[in-house]
Amino acid sequence: MGLGIAHRFLCCLVLWSLAGCAERTAYRHLEAAIEHEQHREAEAALKAFRAAVEALPEDPYLRRELGRAYLRRKMYGAGVAELEQVLRVEPSYVDAYRDLAMAFEAQEMPDAAVGWLERAVEEVPGYLPVFRNLVDLHLSHDRPDEAQRLLEKTALKRWPEAVWVHYRLGHLYQQLKSYEQAEAAFKKVLEINPRAVRAHAFLGNVLYEQERYDEAIEAYWEAIALDPQDHSSLNNLAWVYAVQGIRLEEGIRLSRRSIRLAPGPSPEYLDTLAELYFRRGEVARAIEIIRHAVSLQPENPQLKEHLQNQLKRFVAAGRGKV
Repeated sequence: MGLGIAHRFLCCLVLWSLAGCAERTAYRHLEAAIEHEQHREAEAALKAFRAAVEALPEDPYLRRELGRAYLRRKMYGAGVAELEQVLRVEPSYVDAYRDLAMAFEAQEMPDAAVGWLERAVEEVPGYLPVFRNLVDLHLSHDRPDEAQRLLEKTALKRWPEAVWVHYRLGHLYQQLKSYEQAEAAFKKVLEINPRAVRAHAFLGNVLYEQERYDEAIEAYWEAIALDPQDHSSLNNLAWVYAVQGIRLEEGIRLSRRSIRLAPGPSPEYLDTLAELYFRRGEVARAIEIIRHAVSLQPENPQLKEHLQNQLKRFVAAGRGKV
């Protein structure tokens, strides 16, 4: 009996040793794969990723790394197959669901991408990041009703103090022109975090769209006080002054500051500056600035049309003065 126990123990020890050896081998291949990737040796890297999985085929992490390697090379069929195998081994591996969603998103198959994220939410219902991915996917594909349903019926109940929920709702309500609800959503963010710069800025936008200019000005100033580098709020505040025809000198200073702080040439910001000079009666200066804005050729068709209309308006006004 003692010999039987000893024999079984020896067998277990051998199996453990073999398993440990396989794991060490697999992860050495993984290290080699990562190094090849860093040196842009794509073929050698993929070979090493495959070798890692062959050494330890039941390791979901290694399979996911191989799947992601395929996706980086746009080998979507092979990548999806590996990631699906990951989920057979480990059904709650949330990142694999997210990888699959991104794979189908890259192939312009949004319904399939949504399906994988919905499965992830079902498998791990309390994991906030994947739920956020699902909401954002609906929003990016112009499915506001689905996003709204998820936010109102699920997110608000599960994560009532998560600021991203209220940010998304605020933007969604604003898009739907439900301004009172949008205002409430951004104010909720500020209840949770009074120093949330973007919440002050977005609240200013909602107030502006309701023509509550004094309140919008106050909200933009709050954002600027918290972040003096906030070029968007500087521009928006200057635009409110331009629209109202007030504090034009101050507006010009704010506008020029926003242009300096912007990461690159901004037709929108130049439009604000041009409007301020136009309101101040310096039509020639306004025409010069708006022509520069038009020359930047913004991709947004609505902005492009607006700038052309501004140029026509300024030119017409200039002719009237002659």
